[in-house]
Order: sequence, then C-alpha cells, then structure tokens
Amino acid sequence: MLLLACLFICGTVSCGPSYSQVTGLPFCAVQITEVTESTGKSTFRAKVCRDSEGRTRFENLGTPEEGGTPNSVRIDDPMTGMTYILFPSGKLAHQRGPWRAFPPGPFRRSPSPLFDRRSQDLGTKMLDGFEAAGRQITPAGWTGAPGHTPPPGTGTTEEWYSPELSLVILMVDESSPSYKRVVHLTEIVRGEQPAELFRVPAGYTVHALPIPHPGRT
Repeated sequence: MLLLACLFICGTVSCGPSYSQVTGLPFCAVQITEVTESTGKSTFRAKVCRDSEGRTRFENLGTPEEGGTPNSVRIDDPMTGMTYILFPSGKLAHQRGPWRAFPPGPFRRSPSPLFDRRSQDLGTKMLDGFEAAGRQITPAGWTGAPGHTPPPGTGTTEEWYSPELSLVILMVDESSPSYKRVVHLTEIVRGEQPAELFRVPAGYTVHALPIPHPGRT
C-alpha cells in the first residue's frame, strides 16, 4: 500500500526527477517501473505527457493485470502553481496549491543535503531513438546532524538523461543488495498534446486540500 500511495502522489515510486517547468518540448510516453525486492518483483505502468507550456499529466495505470484503465491521474500546472489528483471512478479531484516553489514530480532528482554524492560520467548511448547521457551517483558519506542515524543502504543510482527531451529516460536505483528499481520511458512520441489532458474534466467535484509542506504558499 505504501508503494501504491507513493506512485499516486509522486508519479513514480519515489519523489524524484520531474517534467515540470520544461517548456517547448511536448511529448507522451509509457513509463514502466520495475521494483525488485527480497519478497519478489512488481511492475507498474503509467502514461506520462507534457505540453508546450510545461504542464504535465501522469496516469497511474497500476500493474499490467489491472487492465490499463487509470485509477488516478496527476496534473501539475507550473503556470498556476496548482496540482490536481483525479479519481476517474468517482469523478473526484483533489486540488493542492498554489505552490511557492513547484513540487518535485517524476524524473528530476533533488539530492538530499544530508549526503555527499559522487557522480561518475557513463558516456552516452541511444535509448528508444534518443541519445542519452549517463551518470552514476554514489553516496560518498553521511553528513547529517550528530546523533541522527543514516538511512540503510549505500547503493548507486544510474540516470540516463536526454537533452533533446530534457528528461531522464532511464533510471536504475540499487539502494541496497535486496532492492532495485528501474524506471524506463518507452513508446515516446513527440508533439503537442490536447489542452484538455491538463485540465480537470467537466463534471468532477473538486476538493481543495492544504499544502502538506511548511514554507510553501
């Protein structure tokens, strides 16, 4: 349940890399997330889109067995600073914002200030028809406050970034020997997207929710 909640809120298994505030590079793609743990392997699918104004849409399609119908949709609009979470089955929308600083979404990783991180250049390679530059990120040491215990795992993260699309096409996170997460964009189609994809549909009931993080207005 925690994993599904994180997918629902962040657009991927963890809040990290983002499509937000990238203009002039519209696209749609299918995102495949594979999580391997000691208990087994799980696969999650999503459809992600961005328009020329930088608005983004993330359709959470769940597991392949769930049939491909979105059970939740996240829309981020950096122009207004608003985030909407839609539940199509009940025609319900949760609204949060406006944000002072736009919240992170999928595909932009913000390094924790509690870590030193080393980055190693992995060169370039073609992924789904796009040239991507790779880097490997390794925690170099815990720099948190005295008395605080560092999180478990000292693994690495690989990110393969496409300058042409201004996003990470492939991310491989191995934070411990028993955990691996691969997030991969496939079926990437460039081009302007319909404006209605980035609006709350007519007939939805909208509930405004408080902003969950202090310091944002």
